[in-house]
Amino acid sequence: MEHTIEPQQADNLSVKKFQDVIDSWIQVREKIDALEEEIKPLQTTRREYEGQMLLMLEATGLDKFQGRLGGIEKRTVDYVNQPPDDERDKFLEYLIDKGELSNVVTFHQGRLTSWYKHKKEEIGMEFKAPGLGEMKQRFELRRKK
Repeated sequence: MEHTIEPQQADNLSVKKFQDVIDSWIQVREKIDALEEEIKPLQTTRREYEGQMLLMLEATGLDKFQGRLGGIEKRTVDYVNQPPDDERDKFLEYLIDKGELSNVVTFHQGRLTSWYKHKKEEIGMEFKAPGLGEMKQRFELRRKK
């Protein structure tokens, strides 16, 4: 599917063509939304089955079991929670002191942009943050009813 329109092609665009493309886009979005809604109860059911299977494995002392359509295997997954709000600064200081900050910290695009906008409003247009460069823009399409 072509995503660019050359200037000479723009002359050939009609209201009908524009409407047809928008209608097709909306229909695809509606199909996706319907499928996502259809999936929600299936995900709930899947989690219920997973809970039952874990209980069955624990009750029998097994770590795995082979069914007719496939098997399951219980495994242990190690993880650590994010630090609570009152401990975040201590953890960040620890990472900085150990030179590990860039090995652990990532930035959420939405939060970073929100923070940057806030600083621009608070400090003014002269605000700059090392490594970020200037605010950029992109275009998004939103459905309008």
